[in-house]
Amino acid sequence: MDTHSEQGFGRFMFAVGLVGLVATAVVIVLGLRLVDRTGATLAHSLELTAEAVSTVDATINVAADSISTATQGLTTLSSAVANSESSLLDAGELLSNAGSTLSEDVPASIDAIRETMPALIQSAGLLDTALSTLSVFGVDFAPPTPPADSLRRVESGLAGIADRLRQSSDDMTELGDGLQSLGTGVGSLAVQLDDLERSLQEAEALLDGYSTTTSRTAALVEQTSADLESQRSEGRLIVLLLGLVIALGQAVPLGIAWHNRAGRPKQDVRLATSSSGT
Repeated sequence: MDTHSEQGFGRFMFAVGLVGLVATAVVIVLGLRLVDRTGATLAHSLELTAEAVSTVDATINVAADSISTATQGLTTLSSAVANSESSLLDAGELLSNAGSTLSEDVPASIDAIRETMPALIQSAGLLDTALSTLSVFGVDFAPPTPPADSLRRVESGLAGIADRLRQSSDDMTELGDGLQSLGTGVGSLAVQLDDLERSLQEAEALLDGYSTTTSRTAALVEQTSADLESQRSEGRLIVLLLGLVIALGQAVPLGIAWHNRAGRPKQDVRLATSSSGT
């Protein structure tokens, strides 16, 4: 191969190596941006999910507190009504106190609970959606009945109870005129209170289960966020290592170009000596 051919070949190999290095740098930059952008998008999605779970958990806690307060009041009232069956001599005072509670406090508590049910049903729907979204991260949430449907049944069970209790308070006032009818009225009322208390206890147990689920979900989201940051760092490292491997691959054409360039001066000297001798 003559001198001009070797020079041309050396320049070509140098250009190949240089283009390879530039392309490697571009690939590294684009790869790092892709990793960062993907990580940021997933982190934002997890942040929104965490906020939704926190909102649902707060709503559940408020509803659970209301139901717990109402249940405690009903337990006390139910006990008082049951004792009244064996305390007919004190029926007048007992019926007066029970009638006041049934006409004001208990219906007001039930109405307050029913007012919170639409928001709770909506929050349960959001919780179901959030947990279904997190199924890709391993959350196993597949209740036989959707949370919103369960709460709708509870709401349906509470419908009309407040009005019936108010009517019962009026009946109790009338029944106070006769001891014989008093026992029947108190027994009927005790059954209604027991049914209502059971309904509220079921709702409270249901909310406790939801609260446990939201707590586990929040912990899972937090752990997933930490894992995502770790995977993001690993992704950046992999991109850098791949870029380094590709860059090292450009050493071959650059080495050939350097070897060609380094050998050219000696060849030029030999050519000059040969020309002088001639």
